[in-house]
Amino acid sequence: WSMPLWDDASTGLQWGIVVFASLVAAITDLASRRIYNWLTIPMPAGGVAYAAYVGGAIGVVESLLACVLLALPYIFLFVFARGGAGDAKMMGAIGAWLGLGNGILALLCVCLAGIVLAVAFSIMKGRAKETAANISGITYGMLYAAATRGKMSDPLRAGDSSQSAMMTMPYGLAIFVGVCAAAVGVLLWRT
Repeated sequence: WSMPLWDDASTGLQWGIVVFASLVAAITDLASRRIYNWLTIPMPAGGVAYAAYVGGAIGVVESLLACVLLALPYIFLFVFARGGAGDAKMMGAIGAWLGLGNGILALLCVCLAGIVLAVAFSIMKGRAKETAANISGITYGMLYAAATRGKMSDPLRAGDSSQSAMMTMPYGLAIFVGVCAAAVGVLLWRT
């Protein structure tokens, strides 16, 4: 939590739960290309309950705000770019547990990990050129959706990219790598 009323032991517990849950999400995503509801549904509820226990009403509000804030970019990816709903739910769960300050750090680290892993994944698959076209198509589609206020049938078809040609990667791995990087950063910052 970013609020001063929570202590370091509380922060360590929160990061431990988030790192473990993101590891489970990465394993299931790599194995089955899914992050399951049995993980993503109880996680935010537990985070909000814990926030209520350690921070009262302020903790609950912060937990809920962080849940929405961390999930929102992935909800947009789910709606406009074939992202996974499990990714959005997992990021919301992470926000519920970490609060705003640590949650924003985790979000930035997960986004950076996602970019690095996507580039590495596309190079490994020999599809760097197609990945660049996908990014261009997704960007164009999102801009088109914003310009038309969401009145569109297919954002990817509006660009040059084909949905069937899009390469996907198990984003649960990026979530895990990003969360671990953020946790190490917080640990180093506090010591």
